[in-house]
Amino acid sequence: MARILIVDDDEAIRALIRHILEPLGLSISEASNGREGFRRATRDEYDLILVDIRMPDWGGFEAIRSIEIVRPKTRFLVISAYIDDDARRQLAEVDSVLACLDKPFDVEELGRIIEKVVRPD
Repeated sequence: MARILIVDDDEAIRALIRHILEPLGLSISEASNGREGFRRATRDEYDLILVDIRMPDWGGFEAIRSIEIVRPKTRFLVISAYIDDDARRQLAEVDSVLACLDKPFDVEELGRIIEKVVRPD
């Protein structure tokens, strides 16, 4: 069973993503900020981490950089309402970031990206 971690400070967004992903039979965990996401990622291995960019405590960039050090094979999907051109350029240079989705995101697009990761064939 594929393991997914949702890192977002918005509880409603985490609940929505969980609602979308649960029918796929995935193991889903949640974190409300980048620091908590990092702690979870150091304890458990995830196939994909969905991460927001702007969060209190640690943001998405800090979380991605820190998690990559301890879990270099982890892949990320960035979902944020605050991805400007500079942030997109920075994220495009990070090999582990598969895609960036703007909030509000397209549910079908999210599903397609997740399917590619958890069922690559």
